[in-house]
Amino acid sequence: LEAMACEKPVIVTRVGGLQHIVDDGVDGFIVEPFDPISLRERLKTLVENPDLRVSMGKAGRKKVLEKYQWSKILEKYYTPLFASSEGSLFERSMK
Repeated sequence: LEAMACEKPVIVTRVGGLQHIVDDGVDGFIVEPFDPISLRERLKTLVENPDLRVSMGKAGRKKVLEKYQWSKILEKYYTPLFASSEGSLFERSMK
């Protein structure tokens, strides 16, 4: 996410959560783990295509700003934990 926030295209493997964040071919590439040939091919693609690097970088930054800012994470995951009939704990504390 940090690289995407800096408008850098990313290459991730199908291990862990990053594979669920990156849209393959849009804001980065997803390769299979332990597949150095695919990794090399994707790196070569990025090195040889500056316009692709820029477009993927911009797409990644846009995604981070839309989905992964702390305010968005707080709203989506934490605020509902404190919700009640009188509003959330967060909303009551802001009054």
